[in-house]
Amino acid sequence: MSWHTYLGTLQYTFLQSEGPKLIVKVELDLGEYYRSLVPPSYRIQCPRFLPHVSVVRNERPNLARWGVYQGLSIELEYSNIVGFDQIYCWLPIRCQKLSELREELDLPGTSAITKSHDGVEDFHLTLGHTKF
Repeated sequence: MSWHTYLGTLQYTFLQSEGPKLIVKVELDLGEYYRSLVPPSYRIQCPRFLPHVSVVRNERPNLARWGVYQGLSIELEYSNIVGFDQIYCWLPIRCQKLSELREELDLPGTSAITKSHDGVEDFHLTLGHTKF
């Protein structure tokens, strides 16, 4: 497995219906390229949302620091090996800074939402799913 660096952008949102959400936006091309490597026999559908790495979702962060790094570029490391389970395919993501950002918001460094679907890495980029 080899790791590559990628520059994403932090995006904070707060919607009444969803609450606080922090993601790292990545270019559409990254997700499309790795999804194109998945054999057609897997019948992978595109994710509902544009490619991103979830940092905070369905949690209650300390809002005193919310939005502090809006638009900041952040360096991620991603594996070129696509992960699979029964439902999802993803790229494993490593980024100590994202764990630190979560801790600044009084959250644990990682969560069930942020971890790769196999639980190995602290973050992931979902490429697709088999839910029809």
